[in-house]
Amino acid sequence: TTTNTTTTTTVTNTSASTETTRKQLTVLLVEDDPSTRLALSRLVDSVLHHRVYVASCAKEALELFSQRSYDLVLSDIGLPDSTGHDML
Repeated sequence: TTTNTTTTTTVTNTSASTETTRKQLTVLLVEDDPSTRLALSRLVDSVLHHRVYVASCAKEALELFSQRSYDLVLSDIGLPDSTGHDML
């Protein structure tokens, strides 16, 4: 049984300017389910405007991790070849 928990954060801009400057993050997304991987990568890329690298298993994630640094890693806990906890 898998339990998914979603946290929503609302940010309110109280400054007079409507333009917000945010740093584009480099995100590593590790998810073995293709539809979830696609949905999350589109969200992070198109909606949140961050650069996304995707991996479908721990082995791929570790290979990508060895090639560059990431600001954020989003990982499924139950991967076919390891766990998200093991990768930390």
